[in-house]
Amino acid sequence: MSLKISIKVLFMCSLLSVCTTGMFAQDSYSKVTSDFESWHSVRLKAKFNKKFTASLEQGMRLSENSTTLDQALTEIGISYKLTKGLEVGMGTRYIYDRTKNDNYENKFRYNLDASYKQEVNRLDLQLRLRFQNKKELDWENVDLDDPSSYFRIKFQTNYNIKNWKLDPEISAEIFRNLESNGGFDKIRYTIATKYSFKNAGDIGVFYRMENELNTSLPKTTYIAGLKYTYTIKPYK
Repeated sequence: MSLKISIKVLFMCSLLSVCTTGMFAQDSYSKVTSDFESWHSVRLKAKFNKKFTASLEQGMRLSENSTTLDQALTEIGISYKLTKGLEVGMGTRYIYDRTKNDNYENKFRYNLDASYKQEVNRLDLQLRLRFQNKKELDWENVDLDDPSSYFRIKFQTNYNIKNWKLDPEISAEIFRNLESNGGFDKIRYTIATKYSFKNAGDIGVFYRMENELNTSLPKTTYIAGLKYTYTIKPYK
């Protein structure tokens, strides 16, 4: 079996395994320690030149077995390539966020990013560091139990399979709470792929497992996602 076929089979088996695990765990523990969510987004990206990129994204997240609106969000982001492989960026996000009491609050989040990507033949390796801060727009009723500052470390790998449209992407990301003594309190594992249409954007799908850390009753969330991205290039 060739390397290309082996990678295709491994990717499809891994995706099936993760999805199956999520469904069985949801049946067994959903009342206390797990949930199934679905995340959907539409993104417009503009590449003004080879270094500067801006984006606008509208998203929606459903929780409680994907039956309840958990978040609606609007995000604006920019990124700038400093040198080959090294990129910095920032983003702002408005969030219509569901609380633990089933109310909704208006929140604002900003993030600062630095990432480095290294290409090894057909394999892309990427490390991203992110600082983010989130605050409720109603400052008089801030939920002190909702941590607002995080440091995130994400490692991602992509493999470009020759003559294959659905290249696999696998990533892991860990979250460190900067406003408590708990340290790292969440980790995400994601497997994803996307399909590019000629002059019509990209459709991406992913399946994610998110685990709480350093808590007596950790919650596991299984997330299926669908996202559409359209890219424009104003420059020639």
